[in-house]
Amino acid sequence: MSTQQNEQGLMVLDGAKEQFALAMREAQSLDIVNNVAGAFETALVVNKLEAVLTDDVMKAVFMPLMNKKIGFLTDRDPNKPNKSGVRPTPYSIDTVRTAIIDAAAIGLLPTGNQFNIISGSMYPAKAGFTALLGKMKHSMGLAYSFEFDPETQVKSADPSYVAIPCRISYKTNRDDLKGWFRYVAMVKSNGETSTTDQLRGKAERKCKKAFVEFLTGMDLGEGDAETVDVSYTEVSSNAGAAPAPAQSASQKARELLERAKAKKESDGAMQPPTPPQPKPSPADAPAPAPMEQPEAEQPADNPQMKIGGIQ
Repeated sequence: MSTQQNEQGLMVLDGAKEQFALAMREAQSLDIVNNVAGAFETALVVNKLEAVLTDDVMKAVFMPLMNKKIGFLTDRDPNKPNKSGVRPTPYSIDTVRTAIIDAAAIGLLPTGNQFNIISGSMYPAKAGFTALLGKMKHSMGLAYSFEFDPETQVKSADPSYVAIPCRISYKTNRDDLKGWFRYVAMVKSNGETSTTDQLRGKAERKCKKAFVEFLTGMDLGEGDAETVDVSYTEVSSNAGAAPAPAQSASQKARELLERAKAKKESDGAMQPPTPPQPKPSPADAPAPAPMEQPEAEQPADNPQMKIGGIQ
């Protein structure tokens, strides 16, 4: 290849770099949740990305990022043979291009392992959900703190899975959207080959995914092929009490939703009880002391903050 061709190629890449950076900045500012105009803007960003991500740009810039933590991981890493010793074929340019555009549409970058490609589709990784929550700091004033819940003890009904309770303390610029979000992550364990850090990392991703979906109402799918709806049992701190019946995370979420609806209806119809009137006493008996008026029942914490998580 001549020097002139090299220079022309570099000029093409420089132009593509500027156009890609511009499209990504527009994508980062998108607010597509309950926003019709945002959907239109997303379509425009997608069109720009499709135009700039030509095959030449993909080959020179983005395909080398595949299966690297500095870029994005996939389930087709040729450096990791399967059990039969066969090295998988990496994903095609078209599949990677679509994944990058899908990720950009929700504000994720093709670097820092913010998303993975699994079974040909894009799924946000733990770093991606952390990035999305950081983006909500500007859109809804979100401030949050994630931690593993030391107060909740649960046991998986399937010994091949580990139940890891998590919780997030959060507040937003809405008075009715703050408090605790609790979630029990069911993580597949590979026995002695699974380290505590690996299991906790997967649990954190699952919890943050559920939290993002709770805040946005979006369904971001599940990129973990090993994810199933495993039941678990809450372990009582009272040794004499019978353990709670086993139930899955989805069953628990449905139950919390039903409780929240019922609580909202009962709170709306609730009136402060009428204080009892003292009965007249006989003339030779001392008059009874006046009874204090009972306080009106205070409404419980906003139930919607617990719907997406596990209490």
